[in-house]
Amino acid sequence: MTSWLCDLISDPQTAQIFLGLLGSYGVYQLGLRAYFIKQEYEGVRLRYLDNGLDLYSANLEYVLGIHRHNWLLLLRILKQYRDFESEVKIADFFSEFMEVDQSKFNVVTNRRVSRVLGSKVFWNAF
Repeated sequence: MTSWLCDLISDPQTAQIFLGLLGSYGVYQLGLRAYFIKQEYEGVRLRYLDNGLDLYSANLEYVLGIHRHNWLLLLRILKQYRDFESEVKIADFFSEFMEVDQSKFNVVTNRRVSRVLGSKVFWNAF
């Protein structure tokens, strides 16, 4: 050690103050590190799980709604064909038929969720 540090620590009262300051600085650094780790965790949770799963469930609900609408429309057309045994206007079916809008799918969030969970269940279902 340098001579000025040895002289500083040789006095018991000064050494006690120095060690108190050094300990408080160490506690400050640990607290700051814990704060940043928690902030990072909350950011990851918000980005991947909250936003990812919410958007994925919204996409799934959208697709299932379209499927349900088209299925009911198909059943109605088949019932008309069965009951009336006449010409069924297929143009009416396709005029009311809903197609899935591909721009509403969030591929990036789905990929994030599947990567975080380590499972391809979400990706394969997408």
